[in-house]
Amino acid sequence: MNFSNYLQSPYVKYQNFIEETISSYELPSNFYKKEQIGTSCYNNPIFSYQLGSGDFCILMTAGVHGREAINSFALLAILNHYCAHLTCNADWFSTHRILFIPMVNPDGYFRSLTEVTFKNNGNDIDLNRNFPCKLWKKKWKEDMPASEIETKMLIQQFHLHNPHLYFDIHSRGEGIYYYRNTMPSSYNETQEKIANVLSSITGYELYPPELEINPNDSGGNTVQYFAETFKKPAFTIETVPDNATFPISNAYLPDVFNQLVSIPFLF
Repeated sequence: MNFSNYLQSPYVKYQNFIEETISSYELPSNFYKKEQIGTSCYNNPIFSYQLGSGDFCILMTAGVHGREAINSFALLAILNHYCAHLTCNADWFSTHRILFIPMVNPDGYFRSLTEVTFKNNGNDIDLNRNFPCKLWKKKWKEDMPASEIETKMLIQQFHLHNPHLYFDIHSRGEGIYYYRNTMPSSYNETQEKIANVLSSITGYELYPPELEINPNDSGGNTVQYFAETFKKPAFTIETVPDNATFPISNAYLPDVFNQLVSIPFLF
């Protein structure tokens, strides 16, 4: 399958527009950094954007599932907003840094442009069931955790930056997954306290612990791996209403932006 047209897709055009806009701000080099951190299985680039120079690191990812690009657009819009108002928050960004990886799964996104419910990667693997953790289950004979290049890339970024907090943005449901079955009660108590604050500013509900993994599903998602490996807060945030249909309209973008934009400044 030829994914070369990904470079002409609406998301990449938006990405280029945001990057051109940010470049006009002439930000200090120690405050803003764009980096290609990997490639997809079809050799499409995967980028990160780091803003701020502080030691306290917050990682935000989106686009793990191809059909959920609304969140990739939102993270780029939030990045641009922060850059445009950097001087207003200069003190915060001198002690903090945010690492955005807006599009973890570019192959899945491109395929979803014609197969609107498609969420897997170019190898037809659900990346959010591919991370090695205690709840991971083999789903077919050849199934292996961390088999995918995108999974390995994100694991590398976790270890390279060792974030203090991790947010993985998904759709749909307007809810927050905070509970980790494999973690001690002290961890989940902290998670719940933070999740309640997140709920108060986003308006999103907290999903109960029993819904962390559906009965017929398997583990192996990003936040499970991060929580078990680093013992630090990690949340899956589901944007847009549960009845939103695929493809998710960019008409939801202002709401998603407004619901997410204040999150890092809570910390």
